[in-house]
Amino acid sequence: MFRSITLPLLRPVTAVVLIISVVGSFQVFDTIAIATRGGPVNSSNVLQYYIYEAAFSRFQFGYASAMSVALLIVLMIITFLQYRLTRAGSSDLA
Repeated sequence: MFRSITLPLLRPVTAVVLIISVVGSFQVFDTIAIATRGGPVNSSNVLQYYIYEAAFSRFQFGYASAMSVALLIVLMIITFLQYRLTRAGSSDLA
């Protein structure tokens, strides 16, 4: 009964939670910036901190904005794929 009724009805909610969790996992800038500043020999450097360093330490604003747009496109593709794979748009109510 759980697999046939409850789980299909929870599909849209599960998809939204999954998408928000994955997008939220990309938001680690503040922890890295405060705790390690990229760590010893860039061991804990993440893309968001690299973009920040490129823009405000090396003053390469064009390069940093291009990386930001590329990150946005990657996140949009991941979100679209998750939406399609979980079939979040279809409802099993009917």
